[in-house]
Amino acid sequence: PTPVVNGDGEVSGTFASLPEMLDKIAGSQAFADCFSRNLLAFFLEQAPEAVDTAAIADVAAVVKADGSLGDAVVQAVVSLEKRSQSTTPWCSAL
Repeated sequence: PTPVVNGDGEVSGTFASLPEMLDKIAGSQAFADCFSRNLLAFFLEQAPEAVDTAAIADVAAVVKADGSLGDAVVQAVVSLEKRSQSTTPWCSAL
């Protein structure tokens, strides 16, 4: 049987094979965003919907560019470290 993905998203249509469909999914922005959101949520021990969208975008750019898992983790650390420097610790106002 030929795999078919219904809808109008970036991954839709009829594919010659399951591997072709999975390749299309793996190269999608939706996959990059989802993977990045869940990776950051895991490291931060947060719910995925609570993760900073700018950090997700930073990591997703690496995933979308075919970066390795190691590359994505490094970008997550860099992005989170950069953002932590721009926030005021709650106790500094005391």
